[in-house]
Amino acid sequence: MRLSTPRVWVVTETTAPLRYGWDGKRLIVARPGTPSVHRRLLWLDRNLPLIAGVALLFVLLTFRPQAPSVGIILAIIPILAGIIAVRRSTQLLRADLRILTVASVDVDNSHQGTSSRRLFRDCVEELRNMERDLRRNRITPVEFERRWHDVYEALPSHRLRK
Repeated sequence: MRLSTPRVWVVTETTAPLRYGWDGKRLIVARPGTPSVHRRLLWLDRNLPLIAGVALLFVLLTFRPQAPSVGIILAIIPILAGIIAVRRSTQLLRADLRILTVASVDVDNSHQGTSSRRLFRDCVEELRNMERDLRRNRITPVEFERRWHDVYEALPSHRLRK
């Protein structure tokens, strides 16, 4: 199960420990100054396969008795075209994302995790604090962007593999 929290800087995800005591968290930060339109497009890129799956399931359950196989195939084509179009349009945006993943496992009654837990905690705390400060007018938008940039630079960069 994945729980996402969208923010101005993009998203934090928590994977609930369903089995074997495994727990994962991911912080995804966009380049500072990324317009909200691009952030929404990135959100769509991450969630469109799930949305498409639910829509396809709805089509299958609703129209299956009446719709022949050709109709279902014709329903799949625009869904796949939409996914491909969104993936292509976000390719450069995804290359600028900074992603920090932290995992922990319970092994022999001891809690072991990756070494970047402190960085994760510090970055999430700073991002939440700066968001709160901006909403309360304690900082200017320029200061908000500067602090966002500091967090962005603290995270490891990953290149998009081709």
